[in-house]
Amino acid sequence: MTKLWTSAALVLVASSGCASSESPTGPTDAGIDGTSKDSAAADVLSDTPSGPDTRLPPVICNNPLPSDFVCEPTRDAPGKSVCTDAAIDAMLSCFGTAGSEAACAKAQADFPACAQCAMKDWLVDNRLSAAACISKIEPGAACARAVQCNTDCLAFVCSDKKCDSTPGSGSIATRSELQDCYVSAQFAGSSVKGKGACYDLASKDYAACAADSKYAVCFLRTIDDARFFLRGACRDGGDFSNVSVAK
Repeated sequence: MTKLWTSAALVLVASSGCASSESPTGPTDAGIDGTSKDSAAADVLSDTPSGPDTRLPPVICNNPLPSDFVCEPTRDAPGKSVCTDAAIDAMLSCFGTAGSEAACAKAQADFPACAQCAMKDWLVDNRLSAAACISKIEPGAACARAVQCNTDCLAFVCSDKKCDSTPGSGSIATRSELQDCYVSAQFAGSSVKGKGACYDLASKDYAACAADSKYAVCFLRTIDDARFFLRGACRDGGDFSNVSVAK
């Protein structure tokens, strides 16, 4: 994934070395998507676009979801203890609107072990893996599968090769055409518009998981959320219980 959304999920931009969060948020507000600063990623702080939205756009860039689409097993990620807080502060330049390609490249060169963990081990399609985070907090949790399935479904339906990811290219000034597609794919349905392709499959469950306080650290909304996520994943060995504490 290259982006996160708001009501669906927020994403961070990623580049060859930058990353975002793997949780395209579902129909509810879920945090920053940890996308990296890669050339293909749009700079948005969430897993999924915001939704539901009363101004649902017509979606002309989406792909139909095949009838045989299935949710894959959760992809785990290794917890490591290779990042100091200083390294994580530097790595944050790889995420979100405040980051930069040059600063991200320097951070990866200065802290190669931390960069491996943050930009490779914990990235899935340019997003920090919310599903893997949930699996570390609660092994075998159904939410890990739902979050990953929502991400995979959105990536299939809303191709960044067909949808414009430029901010402002969508139906409203704050969204891109790609985010419009995310919103539509996760829509719960109404009297005037049917359910989105991913709603019954995963987005409905994703919304409940994103609202569960015990998984809050897995869904990114601000750059500090990305800091806490990386502390758990790459500083504390996959333990997300004490990430608000500097060490």
